[in-house]
Amino acid sequence: MDARVHNLLYDNPRLYDIVFPDAGETELAMCRTAFSRWLAAPPQSALDLGCGTAMNLERTFATFAAHAHPGTLLLFDLLNARCYLEGDGFQERVDGKVDTPEFSATTVSIHTLDRDARLLARTRTWRIPGQPDVVDHAEYRLIYPEEARRLAEGAGFEWLAGYDNREFRESGLTGTIKATPDCAGMHGRKLYAFARKT
Repeated sequence: MDARVHNLLYDNPRLYDIVFPDAGETELAMCRTAFSRWLAAPPQSALDLGCGTAMNLERTFATFAAHAHPGTLLLFDLLNARCYLEGDGFQERVDGKVDTPEFSATTVSIHTLDRDARLLARTRTWRIPGQPDVVDHAEYRLIYPEEARRLAEGAGFEWLAGYDNREFRESGLTGTIKATPDCAGMHGRKLYAFARKT
């Protein structure tokens, strides 16, 4: 893993769904809508490439292309630069809490923003009862919707659509915040993009 990234949830993946539940299955509904909209039939297989540092973007999209055949549907989400750099997405401090039978903790996330480099850095401290504090650090590249489209098309994908919500509501892709931040301090700040390999 990149030395600039340390994350409690990456080290303990079972905690991820506990901390970030999708009780309404909005992610699943989004995928099903995309499949019915842009594929002739439900997919027979899926490849989840997971998270990445997004520091070398052309190579990332080249990797997507290398694993795709003509007609493959690419779904990707990223942090919407427009939300952080032009809108209300950046918050210097976000306090969070997880309180479930399986896992309880409070979190304090401190964010810094390098506007010129379009990098968001987060240091998150987990306070877990009966354990020493755990400190996460991550850096995120903020990407404009137009940049995402250029990258996808440059790797041989046809751009299909981009949304700043999982419900396929049309918007100006501003990433306007409509929900309270989650433990990462990023809820509602995503761009969900869809492209198809040509």
